[in-house]
Amino acid sequence: MNINEFMDTLVDVCHHDEEFLRRSRYVDGNVRLGIGAMGFVLRFCGGQLIDIVPDASTVKWDYEIVGPESDWARIWRGEIDIMQALMPKYSALTIRGDRVKYGADIQTIAHMTRLMPAAAAKLGVHVRPMLAPPEGDSGPWVTRHDVIGRYVEVGGVRTYYETMGKKGSVTFLGMHSAGRDCRQWQQMGDCMGHVGQMVALDLPGHGKSWPLAGGQCLTSPDEIAAFIWAFRNAAGFAGPTVVLGCSLGGKLVYQLAAEHPDEVVALVSFQGSAFTPSLPEWRLLLMDHPSINPAYHTGEQACAVIGKNTAQRQRDYLKWEVATVSSAANKSDMTAYFKFDFRERMQEVRCPALLIRGLDDFLVDADLIEDTAKRLVNARVLEVVMPEGLGHYSHVEQPPENARIVLDFLSRNGVISS
Repeated sequence: MNINEFMDTLVDVCHHDEEFLRRSRYVDGNVRLGIGAMGFVLRFCGGQLIDIVPDASTVKWDYEIVGPESDWARIWRGEIDIMQALMPKYSALTIRGDRVKYGADIQTIAHMTRLMPAAAAKLGVHVRPMLAPPEGDSGPWVTRHDVIGRYVEVGGVRTYYETMGKKGSVTFLGMHSAGRDCRQWQQMGDCMGHVGQMVALDLPGHGKSWPLAGGQCLTSPDEIAAFIWAFRNAAGFAGPTVVLGCSLGGKLVYQLAAEHPDEVVALVSFQGSAFTPSLPEWRLLLMDHPSINPAYHTGEQACAVIGKNTAQRQRDYLKWEVATVSSAANKSDMTAYFKFDFRERMQEVRCPALLIRGLDDFLVDADLIEDTAKRLVNARVLEVVMPEGLGHYSHVEQPPENARIVLDFLSRNGVISS
């Protein structure tokens, strides 16, 4: 494929794409794409992509995305998303220059790269076909059980939580993913409400919960785990507890199970590993930079890890959810996420453990989950499930299917009655 012709075609595709035009309306300046030995500069003026010109010393640029042509080819063939390609373990693409401007432009640049397969296809390149998400029967707001919201004071913090379902032999305690809130558990709790009561809280500074003094959020995994357990006690949910969590919450379930073996009768971890290698420091700093909308910076990656079998209504909810993220809460949670290292204590977990990882999630890959599972040497029962078509937010993407997996596991292992 002639790269110069490809760039001209990409400009035409962008000019006819309504979503790109919407995203680019505030972008100004120049962005360089380094494709192997070749370079091209995207020139934006007044919110419009004017053209893409070959690299020249007279054309100044604000930042560049550079990498081997083979990695760029995977993007324009539709084999890998730009957000995945920018992770070192998946490709050699990297960002250099004004990273703050990159963070502000990310929605536009990410969408532009997702139009590359359309441009390549016009030039006869075989690209991976786009899959339309399946239609869902119900939206993420619909529940058969009443969702009851309450407040309780936990260590001086006015903490919001929701319950749904009937009280049973166990309580399901759900912990949201980084930066999000307890709404994530409404449909999952609805699907499990005939067995036991789902309880889900907003951590300090999230959703409807007040922050800590000074408008701060918790940044330590130990502090968050202690807060969650203090909430359980303050709200009066004593007795056998099944802890469930996704992402950051999926990590914390291991610590809660290890530290409270008499009360935690099983754990369910969605996309939760005992350890995750950290992001570069500059990526964390962008999460609450005043020039960057947190929904833009974190939203592109969040949407990139939604599973392909997620119905459009759930997909729309996840996109809306990330649009409401607080930058302070998100940075605090991601700091805790990358601080979490429970590898040397995993042998303390003794209850039944169910690990669920969606195959479409490139943030938490199979190696991380397999290493985590190997460390659960004393768990009474261990099961790892990796469903096709699920991504990073499995419990939101397909609540009924995941509830079925969870309840079947708990029933087979005597945690709940059949």
